[in-house]
Amino acid sequence: MKTIKEIVEEWLIENGYDGLFNTDCGCRIGDLMPCMEPQDDCEAGFLKPIGTDYTRDFIITPEKQKGGKY
Repeated sequence: MKTIKEIVEEWLIENGYDGLFNTDCGCRIGDLMPCMEPQDDCEAGFLKPIGTDYTRDFIITPEKQKGGKY
């Protein structure tokens, strides 16, 4: 039997998404739900790399980036 995390990851991949996000956080496929449980306000989104001046090297956004996956 599959876990919720496995089911969500498969759905995201099948539908062309890169991860999940909400107002507080974002996570990529391969490292989904680091909070250890699904949050009911998470949405599917797309990876957006950001500069090294931030504490994270990416964010997940609702808009697909121009020029491909990013």
